[in-house]
Amino acid sequence: MAGLVSLDLAYTWLIGTIPASMACLCNLTYLSLNHNRLTRVIPSGLGGLPLIHDLDLNYNRLRGQVPFRKEVVEWLGPKLKLTGNDGLCLGSKNFGTGLVKLSMAASLTMLPSHWPVMAQ
Repeated sequence: MAGLVSLDLAYTWLIGTIPASMACLCNLTYLSLNHNRLTRVIPSGLGGLPLIHDLDLNYNRLRGQVPFRKEVVEWLGPKLKLTGNDGLCLGSKNFGTGLVKLSMAASLTMLPSHWPVMAQ
């Protein structure tokens, strides 16, 4: 499956954790796991996929720190979909000056106190 470029497993009733081995799909450009029952943390390796352009993890039960560096968050921008996971946390390592749009509606219970100052 090393040559796989697109994987859509949305609405498939997946239960459990996202396998860390998905980070081995180095040619993946699109990954959709939305509207399942995936739990626990997002594997950090997903942010290291070199060709990923669209990562949809909306509406699962994910929690913990979003493991992606600010460069990955900026690269994916609005194509990083995390809405509907009310246990996710953002840290200062997730943000830089190049971030234009990030949607995490219904995913955060509070704004992190350590967010950097947002300037125009």
